[in-house]
Amino acid sequence: MLLNKQCDPSDLPLAELYELGDQMAIVGGNFSAKKIIYDWIERHLQATDDDRFRVSVFRFDLLRRQGKTDEAYCNLLVMAMEQRSVSAQLEYLQAIGQCLLVLKRFDEAVDAQRQLIELMDQNVLVRRRLYYLETMLALKQHASQYDDELDGCLDLSLNLLNEATELSEPERNRALGGLRFVQGQQHIAHGAWRQAAGCFAQEFEFGPADREKVVGSLMYLYSRLREITDDPDAALHVAFLRGHLNSLQPADIQILQKEYDLVVKAFGITPPKAEQ
Repeated sequence: MLLNKQCDPSDLPLAELYELGDQMAIVGGNFSAKKIIYDWIERHLQATDDDRFRVSVFRFDLLRRQGKTDEAYCNLLVMAMEQRSVSAQLEYLQAIGQCLLVLKRFDEAVDAQRQLIELMDQNVLVRRRLYYLETMLALKQHASQYDDELDGCLDLSLNLLNEATELSEPERNRALGGLRFVQGQQHIAHGAWRQAAGCFAQEFEFGPADREKVVGSLMYLYSRLREITDDPDAALHVAFLRGHLNSLQPADIQILQKEYDLVVKAFGITPPKAEQ
């Protein structure tokens, strides 16, 4: 209703606008809508320097999402997070960690996320805490030297999900799907292909909102399976993966066209017809 201009955003408290932005981006994956909401926050009569700092952090994070990670990171580095609110510091460290992850500076990314987790307390919404933990979990496939610490983050996420009462069913399913994705990557790292396929199967059952993550899961597992096509165990899950890959739409395939072409060739998949 708010996004359809049936309500004046200036009439809403800033806290509600931040919450709406989280619902749009974290739950629905709609960062364009969150940008609109953060533009409202910047113009809000009650907005403070801290609020404008958070808006700037979000805009630089959008640059990263648009593939301009170096530019985003350089802009973030010149921002001073000291004396900012806990919420602003958390968002800043999350944006820094995401940039470092993309730049493959994994030790620094882990350090940024470690600072973030130390700042989190019970006053931070469960939805936010789960979101912040996702970056740390994503590092599992890149920073095996931190396995024990990262496993602790996985346990923390599961505990949060088990204890949380304020999450909607779609939110809970999205978070569970993300955790299964991480667990699947962990199994792949140890060559446990059957368990990995099981985790990815559960991810699809939970129906993750982010189509790119669905495609990414398939491509990641397929590319690894392609390396061991002579392994008889690999054949046990090829049928499951082939079924999901065949169900993808042309727009989904474009996300990871190179990897898709490789696995189509390796497994003889019949690709869906492109839209005319």
